[in-house]
Amino acid sequence: MKTNKILLLAIAFMMTIPATAQTGNETKASVVNWGLKMQANASNIVLHQVYEDLHSNMNLGGELGAFIDFNISEHFLIQFNWIGFAEHTNLVNKDLRDQLWTLGIEIPIYALARFGSEKAGYIYFGGGPFTEFSLHGIMDGDSGKMNPYKHVVDINDQGEEEFALSDNHSGLGVYIGYELPCGLQFNASYQHSISDILAFKHQSPMSARPQKLVLGLGWRF
Repeated sequence: MKTNKILLLAIAFMMTIPATAQTGNETKASVVNWGLKMQANASNIVLHQVYEDLHSNMNLGGELGAFIDFNISEHFLIQFNWIGFAEHTNLVNKDLRDQLWTLGIEIPIYALARFGSEKAGYIYFGGGPFTEFSLHGIMDGDSGKMNPYKHVVDINDQGEEEFALSDNHSGLGVYIGYELPCGLQFNASYQHSISDILAFKHQSPMSARPQKLVLGLGWRF
């Protein structure tokens, strides 16, 4: 997928940046440092002309993971995240209501501006690409119980199975955070998929694109 290629190029670019020492009045942080994150999310799927009355409501989930900061300069860093998530959304079609839980791994890469000081703390803001891999899903409710990432809905002309939803999608996110002098962080982000996750043959403008709001706590070691 094109969005996944963009993410791979971003990772390659990040790894080519020289880890030079910082001098003068620049931040005294190490060139590379890391930490942990614990986050709450609210997610749903933006559906466009899938079914006339079908829509997706946001519901609460959780996330846990780690981050690595590559400190490029005093006011700029690239943050690589590895996040395990549980996402929860309601799918509503007239009187039918289903709950969709998705478990998986997400890899966001943020280019962040940083301002502040060691005594007052730092504020971060920026954005970048992400990709998400759904490892398991369960949809349960009025429509029955199934895993939409494994549920076969059609057989294509080559005899290959087509599933209800793709188990991988990528997109762009924006991020803002504040770090206390002790290393405790508060962060918020918004992500929207560029990829259409409908995995069966369909024509534009029909599409399904996940979006997510995240609020979290982090700790830098």
